[in-house]
Amino acid sequence: MRTNPTNRLSEIVLNAQLEIGDALSQDTLEHLEDLHEDLAYVSQSIEQAQARFAKVLAENRQMKAFLLQTVKECWCVEGNRCARCQNTLLTLSHFEV
Repeated sequence: MRTNPTNRLSEIVLNAQLEIGDALSQDTLEHLEDLHEDLAYVSQSIEQAQARFAKVLAENRQMKAFLLQTVKECWCVEGNRCARCQNTLLTLSHFEV
């Protein structure tokens, strides 16, 4: 039986294309797995940052409340605050709402 060189070449090209396509698919799958791992790490980092920020925010609120309470409990009166209370209120005024 004689083989047709054109058919043989077409078969070789087809096999090469299939191998390349399979290799690309495997590479794509590996890249997606790597991306998934990277995103999981980023997500974990964000969650940790959120937890730390929430803790700092709570501590800041507690500190502001404490400072305001010390001003309220001072012997001086509103509109005529002592130097310590004036400094405390000035410091508190620099904090964002």
